[in-house]
Amino acid sequence: MPRTWLVALLAVVLAIAVTATPFARVAAAPIVGPAGHAPAGFGLPPGYVPSPSPYQTGYDIVQNVRMSDGVDIHASIRYPLDPVTHQPAPGPFPVVLSVTPYGAYNGLLVSAIGGIFEEYDLPVPGDLGPVINSVLQEVSAPADLVNRGYINVIADVRGTGASNGQWSPISERSSQDVKELVDWAARIPDSSGKVGMFGYSFPGVEAMHAATKIGENSPLKAIFAMNTDYDLLQDVLGDGQWAPLISAFVIVWPGLWLQYANLWEAALVEPLRAIGIIVDRLKGLIGDDGQGIVGLAARLLTQGINADDPVVSGRLLSNDIAGIVRNDVAVYAVGGDADIFQGATFKLYSALQNTAAGRDPYGPMDASMKPDPRYQILQGPWPHVTTGFAPTGRIRTEEHTAAWFDHWLKGADNGIDRNGKPLNVIDGNGNAMSTSAYPFAETTPTSYYLDGNQLSTAPPAGDQAPDRWDYSLVNNPCSRAFGKATGGVFEFVINLLSLGNLHEPCSQTEIGPQNGLTYTTTPFDQAMTLAGPITATLFAASTATDAAFDVAVEDVAPDGSVRQLTEGSLTAKRRALDEERSWRTADGTVYAAVHQNTSSSQQPLVPGQVTEVQVRVFPTAQKVDAGHRLRVRISSSNFPASMPHPQDIPGLLGSTTTIEHSARFPSKIVLPLGYAADSAWR
Repeated sequence: MPRTWLVALLAVVLAIAVTATPFARVAAAPIVGPAGHAPAGFGLPPGYVPSPSPYQTGYDIVQNVRMSDGVDIHASIRYPLDPVTHQPAPGPFPVVLSVTPYGAYNGLLVSAIGGIFEEYDLPVPGDLGPVINSVLQEVSAPADLVNRGYINVIADVRGTGASNGQWSPISERSSQDVKELVDWAARIPDSSGKVGMFGYSFPGVEAMHAATKIGENSPLKAIFAMNTDYDLLQDVLGDGQWAPLISAFVIVWPGLWLQYANLWEAALVEPLRAIGIIVDRLKGLIGDDGQGIVGLAARLLTQGINADDPVVSGRLLSNDIAGIVRNDVAVYAVGGDADIFQGATFKLYSALQNTAAGRDPYGPMDASMKPDPRYQILQGPWPHVTTGFAPTGRIRTEEHTAAWFDHWLKGADNGIDRNGKPLNVIDGNGNAMSTSAYPFAETTPTSYYLDGNQLSTAPPAGDQAPDRWDYSLVNNPCSRAFGKATGGVFEFVINLLSLGNLHEPCSQTEIGPQNGLTYTTTPFDQAMTLAGPITATLFAASTATDAAFDVAVEDVAPDGSVRQLTEGSLTAKRRALDEERSWRTADGTVYAAVHQNTSSSQQPLVPGQVTEVQVRVFPTAQKVDAGHRLRVRISSSNFPASMPHPQDIPGLLGSTTTIEHSARFPSKIVLPLGYAADSAWR
């Protein structure tokens, strides 16, 4: 995501708004008015006492670390200062390392801006404390970490910022760089020899992937990762319906921006070395071997993304998740229900917990399992940009970061290793729940059948007329899906400029007509919990050899207002299931679909023939109030939030899709439901 403009915008707003007065807080999810906050201390151990912050922050802006292949990686260091002498405080201190393509110098700049408020005890304008915290996290400079007694190293990924070489994201070479940087960080002056990694978005992705290969007995002991992936195919690029806006952010945009945007900073600090960096960038642009950012973007556009492509499979964290457990790296992961990696945090949690227990990492957890405290998550209603800064469930996670590192790097007995419910969720209305297993023991996969325009727990009887639609690429962009696909940028800008009192309306409710067929439950007589994986099993036919499906789950209030909870999509030719990773109930019902997503498993439809497909809907965790109904909306696409691969669109144009819902072809959606009273929402 474009951190440079975030830095500039934050600086301007803070400069002009220091004297603003905050409004009273409310708990609802408003379009106008202050945001609702998460319960105090949520996601932290009971009785948690924050560690002190006795230090100030010093800066060492230039450290060039030579890698084993001769390439220099640039790093900047924030270190503890004695507040009286303003000299480096005597160590030793643990080191928290971040490897980032967003510019190490940007981290220092934002840290310095935040330090002004801290040093002079200036009031934070409006309700913007969480956004300062979040932007610091995004640029790999977590708030207050150095002041608590940590050395913070921010290193530019090779081929970005002020580092030499060519950028090949999530590659063997980048993981080797991380390993060498960890070993170097453990030996720098005043280091205690223990290293943690902090990463928001791409820095978190690189940290997690490197942890699978870091080796046993490494100085790397713990990771705090925010908005990171579990499986890029499942999270963003798979099932045939890719997200063009997300792909532009995470592949195309970095290739055109991140490798060059921060060169001016390098030129100011090290002008002679900057010449060599520019030469490296040009070499990477001209001589891309298919592993660099330009080659990966070309691959996406011309070939699609397939799990049997070695270039892709080597970049899937899910394929080597056991390495993190084998290497004994503790992980606290923070994710967003409106993040571009929605659902990744849940699957990451279950895979790590299962592996630690000696179980199949790709299966569901057993509800009776005692969770391993090394693996904990916090999931909330946040988009990719500025996690914790949203209309509801607003939270500052610097305390979670400090608690995690205090225990695993300093040995502090703060209780985080005794947390019996390490899976923490906050829903779209600010309700919070802690539990221990995924899928959630508090809910049960429940089949709701398409019956007329209703959703019924009883299968349809006899024959019913099928529903049909003509393929359409576009949908109303004013929806949750569009906000998710744009990373929450619009919400962030509107909220920031209004000092926390205006919220982007499309993220809160549907506005205007939405495409698709709808099927609705009767009102619930009790509050319910909808939490866990969701799969729609549809019996469908097409006039073409392919069909596209977009399935959304919506909460319909008694007054008719609608809030979209989650969605998922599929092109029919990618319908083949990965049976080893898909989850089924005892009667064989698929309730958590995982598709093979290989080039060899793609199966064209026979025009006019009814075929069974499973559409994977991203998991969520929501409280549904009494009197509300759940509605499923099925359409063919959701552009600009998602769309079929460009190569597939010509085969879909002009086609008509039919959905059957009869005794012979009982289309349904499996919803994870339970009574809210059994879920300990607060």
